[in-house]
Amino acid sequence: MIDPALLQQQQKRLTALQEVLEKEFAALKQRQVIELAELANSKTTLLAQLTALDNQARENATDDEYQSWRENLHELLRSCREKNDVNGKLIEMNLIASRKLSSILAQARDRDAMTYNDHGLTQPRSSMPLGIKA
Repeated sequence: MIDPALLQQQQKRLTALQEVLEKEFAALKQRQVIELAELANSKTTLLAQLTALDNQARENATDDEYQSWRENLHELLRSCREKNDVNGKLIEMNLIASRKLSSILAQARDRDAMTYNDHGLTQPRSSMPLGIKA
């Protein structure tokens, strides 16, 4: 039989995970990178605790009890999955935007760093003009 205290602990951890996911969403929107690292650590810790609690429940329950227990937590689990999916998509969008910006900056830098030789071929431009006497 599953200990009711175990169910309460699981609900408490899932609620805490929801809060972390909401904070993560806000940090992603505001691009607060430093805060994201701390939230990722909190998320990892909570997920490890949830896994341990789930394993305890699995060991101490029959299949029917375990299913019933999971159904009680289903709404919280679904909510966490949805929030995590949204955050993952926001991370992907931020990465794409960062890569595009990096590409644009690299193209601008390369365009300024290239010149043509006397045969019409491109070659890197040196930072110091050679052969020019002041």
